[in-house]
Amino acid sequence: MVAVDPLLTIFGISVFTSMIGGFSYILWIRAPFESLKVSNELNYYPKVSIIVPVRNEEKRLEATLDSLQMLDYPNFEVIIVDGSSEDGTRRVAERYDKFTLINEGDLPTGWIGKVWGCWVGAQKSTGEILLFTDADVKHSKESLKLIVNHLLSNNLEALTVLTHQEANSFWERMMFVILFLIFIASGGSRESKNKKSN
Repeated sequence: MVAVDPLLTIFGISVFTSMIGGFSYILWIRAPFESLKVSNELNYYPKVSIIVPVRNEEKRLEATLDSLQMLDYPNFEVIIVDGSSEDGTRRVAERYDKFTLINEGDLPTGWIGKVWGCWVGAQKSTGEILLFTDADVKHSKESLKLIVNHLLSNNLEALTVLTHQEANSFWERMMFVILFLIFIASGGSRESKNKKSN
């Protein structure tokens, strides 16, 4: 008799259930995500504070900061919050003299590193709109203008943008599919739009 690993069995059942639920949600309930919608041209450009929490991102940070530097938007600041990096992250960030580089300091009890970095960056911000982004995201030139336009045109208080994910291996691609299906099967996109949801 072949022994079956209980954890592997639970994982397999979870993946299968998520896939069935996810595809059902897509096909029969609703489209899980909307495309950015713009109803009018911007007649003013509120200042946007772009906050980038980083820790040991030396190999990825340059591409992100290069893309932020090229944004077609007239009124924004970039705040890089370093979480005690042990590689060359700070050296990379320091090359961008128009951006602000700060240390996140000691992590308080009960806080998670990236969340704390976002909070520290928000406290230093001067913009009307806060944009939080990871250190491995490449921003297209028109993305910020489109996001702000969508936010204002649709009278939104918050917006999460699902980006294109680069995956080099089969297992990386599979992980994105699984995480995506788990999210939509749980009703995450529906709840995020529910104004009564906390």
